[in-house]
Amino acid sequence: MAGQNPTLYAYVSDPDFEIAPFGLAKHRGRIQAQGSKLEESVAWNRDTPSTVSEGLAMVDELEVKLSETDRKLRKTEFEKARKFINNAGNVNGVDAPVSNTYQVKNTKHERVDVEVKTGKTFVPDPSPAKGKGGFVNDSTP
Repeated sequence: MAGQNPTLYAYVSDPDFEIAPFGLAKHRGRIQAQGSKLEESVAWNRDTPSTVSEGLAMVDELEVKLSETDRKLRKTEFEKARKFINNAGNVNGVDAPVSNTYQVKNTKHERVDVEVKTGKTFVPDPSPAKGKGGFVNDSTP
């Protein structure tokens, strides 16, 4: 608090990497599509890490936000983002900070980004429920 102005807030030096005590969860990031005339994203802000399936669903959600032209232009880059998410699950997820950019070939600005700001994400999906003895009960009465 400076001077005679008793404020109850403060500014952080880098809002992407410092966690405020209210409103921000431990695991945050976004997947975005950018270009000279485009900026769309799907973000997460959670108390638990996103799974591989949830990450892939976020890529799908972002893709459908784009025009057909922008989707086609970034087709290869969306596949690279999906491959990164699947590979992350194979190593028990990734820890922040991560900033992967998949640039569209022969362009200056068109791209797909995967950014993990804080925490961990793209952890393996939980195993299916198992029945007694460790096996799934497939018997039908």
